Amino acid sequence: MNQVLKAAVVIVPILLVLLLLHACTGRDGRRWESKLQGYDPRAQLVEDSAELVVVASDPKWGRAAGRHALAYKRFLAARYGDLLGKGRDRRLLFLAFSTTEQMQRYHTDKTGDRTHPGGFHDPSRGAIFLSVESSISTIRHETVHLLMSESDRRDMRLSPWLIEGIPEAFSRVDPARPKIGPGIPETDREWVRTTYRRQRLDLHRLLTIEDYEVFWRDPERNYRDARSLVAFLLRTRPETFAEYLGYERRSETGRAKAFRELFRTADPRFGNELNAFLTEK
Repeated sequence: MNQVLKAAVVIVPILLVLLLLHACTGRDGRRWESKLQGYDPRAQLVEDSAELVVVASDPKWGRAAGRHALAYKRFLAARYGDLLGKGRDRRLLFLAFSTTEQMQRYHTDKTGDRTHPGGFHDPSRGAIFLSVESSISTIRHETVHLLMSESDRRDMRLSPWLIEGIPEAFSRVDPARPKIGPGIPETDREWVRTTYRRQRLDLHRLLTIEDYEVFWRDPERNYRDARSLVAFLLRTRPETFAEYLGYERRSETGRAKAFRELFRTADPRFGNELNAFLTEK
């Protein structure tokens, strides 16, 4: 009898905690379902567990995409945590609208930002907002954003080329073959080679864009250049890149000058290596 009582003393509190956790997660999942339904009537709660909440209009896609984002976040934290950060050990909220336009409307209403992102994240809630139209690279891109901003809020104040270039480069990393490559899908490689053969990456222009509004005036070019520059630095100068990232986290002034000094861009070899990397076959 005493053994039964002792076991009960241990087991009952655990069961109460689990029941409370289940009740809280259920309410949280339903709350997000209701929020999304204000913009997307088809949104539904697909998964609500201790580690993942998924609300999406397409249950099959939402469950698979949400679980991929969670696994990818853990993979990045484990393998690249020293550079990107470890994030927070909490549930991931994966919230996907039926269309990108619905997601962008929600984004504008909640933030006042009138840019048109392919997705966005909220580190205070551990949330990723996308649409079921999102590609695998977009899912990974927003996952990198979330991991970094959860780890260090200063990462939200990095230079635009770094804020977007790091997620763009890492969104092309395959967990099965983790290697920092050119950061460019093979389907785009010939187009990118041709582009950079015709016009070199304007390093000064990219480094001196300090305002997101300016960066968004030519998103195709700026995302491409940022992704390519980050991938090049990670491939050829990873230690210096980590040192420079640390500088940007500490200081919001003198960044372009610090970049030139750390990477010795006045040396012609830097530009030649960069161009060779971008046009490599």
